[in-house]
Amino acid sequence: MRTFAYDPFISKEAIEAAGATPVASIPELFTHQYVSLHVPLTPETSESINKSLLLKMPRGGTLISTARHEVVHEGEILEVFKERPDFCYLSDVCPKNADAIKNVLGDSYMKRAIFTKKKMGAQTLEANNNAGVAAADQIIGFFENGVTKFQLNPFPAEEPAASFVVPSKRILLATEKAFAVEAVGKIEQTCKAAGYGLHKIENYKSKGDLLEAVADADAMTIRSDVVDKAVLDKAAKLKIVVRAGAGFDNIDLTACTEKRIVAVNTPGQNANAVAELVFGMMLRSARSNYDGTSG
Repeated sequence: MRTFAYDPFISKEAIEAAGATPVASIPELFTHQYVSLHVPLTPETSESINKSLLLKMPRGGTLISTARHEVVHEGEILEVFKERPDFCYLSDVCPKNADAIKNVLGDSYMKRAIFTKKKMGAQTLEANNNAGVAAADQIIGFFENGVTKFQLNPFPAEEPAASFVVPSKRILLATEKAFAVEAVGKIEQTCKAAGYGLHKIENYKSKGDLLEAVADADAMTIRSDVVDKAVLDKAAKLKIVVRAGAGFDNIDLTACTEKRIVAVNTPGQNANAVAELVFGMMLRSARSNYDGTSG
């Protein structure tokens, strides 16, 4: 199997070193049978995967997405299903028009279109451990050494570097969808070893719980939790928020910048888990969801 890749932020040499053949554009990717999509949701990527790209795919073309569902133009992918009886779409985020897709596909639903019940890209113990510890390390590195690697909202270049006195060293772990127990233990160990206290609100049920907990936090680690202006307005001491994962559309970066709160993510920590999911979904689709028919 040959692998091709497009990434405007990675050099051709780096892509080749990773074992893939670089391509020059996104449309060129869609000349191949399987396209695996891994991009954050931004104004530029929203609905960027459209009918014109999908119709370029050869017979048996299959789109596999672990990105936010808004990256794929849902109205146009429905048209592709109607026009291309060979096209498949696999995603670990159920699209909003899943019922419409089901009506079009009939018995082929969950064969040509396979959607997991929950977001699954990072749901392995390894990914939980990697992302959780990386987030804790980033917070500690920020306060101890001013490290801002992976900052999502760079401050103006002319602005002097900030220096903080953090007397409480209080880190909030706010996860509506909790990390694995082992990962939480590793996060606690990392924080304790550096002299930081960890306060946890896991599996919380209301936004009010988050608003209350963030009030005295110096730093915060989140997963898919929404950090909007309402949360930031309550976070009087907050200096850094870390998204334990790659996507960052759940953080209001403009509001963070206005309050000079550094926002960072942890890219690459879930890579193995996402790759495993992609190949698993490819096999599931190729074998007709293991229903006994010839694939």
